Amino acid sequence: MIIRDIVLVESYVDDLVNAVEDLITMLTASNINKVKTEKFKGMLNKHYGFDVDSNDMLFQAIEQSGFANGYDDDYINVGAMPDDVNMTMPADVGDIASDQAMKDVKADL
Repeated sequence: MIIRDIVLVESYVDDLVNAVEDLITMLTASNINKVKTEKFKGMLNKHYGFDVDSNDMLFQAIEQSGFANGYDDDYINVGAMPDDVNMTMPADVGDIASDQAMKDVKADL
Protein backbone atom coordinates (compact mmCIF):
# COMPACT_ATOMS: atom_id res chain seq x y z
CA MET A 1 0.00 0.00 0.00
CA ILE A 2 1.21 3.45 -0.75
CA ILE A 3 0.84 6.32 1.68
CA ARG A 4 -2.10 7.80 -0.24
CA ASP A 5 -4.04 4.53 0.14
CA ILE A 6 -3.29 4.34 3.85
CA VAL A 7 -4.51 7.90 4.38
CA LEU A 8 -7.69 7.18 2.43
CA VAL A 9 -8.41 4.04 4.47
CA GLU A 10 -7.77 5.83 7.76
CA SER A 11 -9.97 8.72 6.66
CA TYR A 12 -12.79 6.30 5.75
CA VAL A 13 -12.56 4.56 9.12
CA ASP A 14 -12.52 7.87 11.00
CA ASP A 15 -15.54 9.08 9.05
CA LEU A 16 -17.35 5.79 9.72
CA VAL A 17 -16.66 6.06 13.46
CA ASN A 18 -17.97 9.64 13.45
CA ALA A 19 -21.11 8.54 11.60
CA VAL A 20 -21.65 5.70 14.10
CA GLU A 21 -21.26 8.14 17.01
CA ASP A 22 -23.70 10.57 15.44
CA LEU A 23 -26.29 7.88 14.68
CA ILE A 24 -26.08 6.37 18.16
CA THR A 25 -26.45 9.84 19.68
CA MET A 26 -29.57 10.49 17.60
CA LEU A 27 -31.05 7.11 18.53
CA THR A 28 -30.36 7.70 22.22
CA ALA A 29 -31.92 11.18 22.04
CA SER A 30 -35.02 9.54 20.56
CA ASN A 31 -35.18 7.15 23.55
CA ILE A 32 -34.32 4.13 21.41
CA ASN A 33 -32.37 1.63 23.48
CA LYS A 34 -31.90 -1.23 21.05
CA VAL A 35 -31.81 -1.41 17.27
CA LYS A 36 -31.45 -4.35 14.90
CA THR A 37 -27.96 -4.57 13.44
CA GLU A 38 -29.23 -4.75 9.86
CA LYS A 39 -31.47 -1.71 10.41
CA PHE A 40 -28.51 0.20 11.90
CA LYS A 41 -26.44 -0.64 8.81
CA GLY A 42 -29.32 0.53 6.62
CA MET A 43 -29.52 3.85 8.49
CA LEU A 44 -25.76 4.32 8.09
CA ASN A 45 -26.17 3.80 4.36
CA LYS A 46 -29.25 5.99 3.97
CA HIS A 47 -28.19 8.94 6.13
CA TYR A 48 -24.39 8.88 5.86
CA GLY A 49 -23.61 6.97 2.66
CA PHE A 50 -21.71 4.13 4.35
CA ASP A 51 -22.51 0.76 2.79
CA VAL A 52 -21.01 -1.47 5.47
CA ASP A 53 -20.95 -5.04 4.20
CA SER A 54 -19.49 -6.87 7.17
CA ASN A 55 -20.60 -6.80 10.76
CA ASP A 56 -16.94 -6.97 11.79
CA MET A 57 -16.24 -3.56 10.26
CA LEU A 58 -19.36 -2.13 11.88
CA PHE A 59 -18.50 -3.64 15.26
CA GLN A 60 -14.97 -2.26 15.06
CA ALA A 61 -16.37 1.24 14.42
CA ILE A 62 -18.83 0.84 17.30
CA GLU A 63 -16.03 -0.32 19.57
CA GLN A 64 -13.84 2.63 18.59
CA SER A 65 -16.69 5.06 19.19
CA GLY A 66 -17.35 3.77 22.69
CA PHE A 67 -20.96 4.93 22.35
CA ALA A 68 -22.78 1.56 22.42
CA ASN A 69 -23.12 -0.77 25.39
CA GLY A 70 -23.17 -3.99 23.45
CA TYR A 71 -23.64 -5.44 20.01
CA ASP A 72 -24.04 -8.73 18.22
CA ASP A 73 -25.25 -9.97 14.85
CA ASP A 74 -28.87 -9.33 15.86
CA TYR A 75 -28.96 -6.11 17.92
CA ILE A 76 -26.96 -3.07 18.94
CA ASN A 77 -27.65 -1.83 22.47
CA VAL A 78 -27.45 1.96 22.36
CA GLY A 79 -29.42 2.73 25.53
CA ALA A 80 -28.69 2.51 29.21
CA MET A 81 -25.72 0.66 30.61
CA PRO A 82 -26.10 -3.11 30.97
CA ASP A 83 -27.64 -4.38 34.21
CA ASP A 84 -24.35 -5.88 35.41
CA VAL A 85 -22.66 -2.44 35.48
CA ASN A 86 -22.97 -0.63 38.80
CA MET A 87 -22.75 3.12 38.21
CA THR A 88 -23.28 4.36 41.78
CA MET A 89 -21.01 7.21 42.77
CA PRO A 90 -19.79 8.09 46.24
CA ALA A 91 -21.74 10.80 48.01
CA ASP A 92 -18.99 13.41 47.76
CA VAL A 93 -15.79 12.74 45.87
CA GLY A 94 -14.20 15.92 47.28
CA ASP A 95 -14.66 14.71 50.85
CA ILE A 96 -13.20 11.33 50.01
CA ALA A 97 -10.16 12.96 48.37
CA SER A 98 -9.72 15.27 51.35
CA ASP A 99 -9.94 12.36 53.78
CA GLN A 100 -7.36 10.42 51.78
CA ALA A 101 -5.05 13.43 51.69
CA MET A 102 -5.30 13.79 55.48
CA LYS A 103 -4.53 10.09 55.95
CA ASP A 104 -1.47 10.47 53.72
CA VAL A 105 -0.24 13.50 55.67
CA LYS A 106 -0.73 11.71 59.00
CA ALA A 107 1.08 8.65 57.70
CA ASP A 108 4.08 10.82 56.77
CA LEU A 109 4.27 12.27 60.30
